[in-house]
Amino acid sequence: AVNKEIRSIEDVGEVCDVCCQPVGCEHVEGVLSKKTKRRDALVLKWKELNDQAAKHRARLAELIEEKRQILSAVKESESRVRAIKSDKEAMVRLDDQMCAAKKRENVYLRQYSEEVEKQKSIKAKLKEIEERRAELEADLPYYAFWQRAFGDKGIKSFIFDSICGTLTTKANRFINFLTNGSISISFDTQSELKDGSLREKFECCITKDGRKVSYHRYSGGEKRRVSLAVDMALSEIMSEFYGTKFNLLVLDEQSNYIDVDGKTEYYNLAKEMSREKCVIIIDHDSLLKTKFDRVITVINDSGVSAIG
Repeated sequence: AVNKEIRSIEDVGEVCDVCCQPVGCEHVEGVLSKKTKRRDALVLKWKELNDQAAKHRARLAELIEEKRQILSAVKESESRVRAIKSDKEAMVRLDDQMCAAKKRENVYLRQYSEEVEKQKSIKAKLKEIEERRAELEADLPYYAFWQRAFGDKGIKSFIFDSICGTLTTKANRFINFLTNGSISISFDTQSELKDGSLREKFECCITKDGRKVSYHRYSGGEKRRVSLAVDMALSEIMSEFYGTKFNLLVLDEQSNYIDVDGKTEYYNLAKEMSREKCVIIIDHDSLLKTKFDRVITVINDSGVSAIG
């Protein structure tokens, strides 16, 4: 508006358009000077106001940013509050669960206690075993001595060495009656290896007609006669060991698997032994029955045995 007034003053001629009076130059210049100063003052004021407005805008932008940050912080706080509230609710639930768990029996604690007791029992047993082991280790030299004493090279070897000759003699006496001298028996405590060396081993050697034959190759009757001869030889050795002669010999069904000739030899042995002791033969063989003067027949009737 001031600029418009200034332009209108500058366009004024020498005569006023309103009153048609002559216009003086000094008056126009004075009015123009005032209007120019006023314009300049207004421009300065406008710049000042514009600067203030800029400052206010900048301050307003700062305040808006501060408010925005505060709002963001408030939202974050609200989120944290919700999270804390949720955590508190979870803690309450956990507290309830813990209370309920405390009221329930702790199975693992009971199992742990049982395992602890088992460990104590095992440790006690281990201690007993260790003590027993220490005692056995202390006695180990004595056990080693008796192991050697009763080993193949100890007392057993000494005993066998001392009776092998007697056992051989007595067994051959009986086998001569039972086989008419065709079989002989020999006992030894050493066996010869292939390299010619000797090994401690109790061995029974049986020969037939001068030829060594393995025991399992003999017939059932021959095996029975060999076993009977050895049993009777051992019986006599035991009798001599105890210092008392056995005055009774019982032969229970010893003629099984023996042929006719063998039964005759079996009878001859029984007759020979009857010179020294009472001999009782229990047998089902009718041939043997005819060879003895005194025969007792036992009859089994419905599970009841009676003398016939």
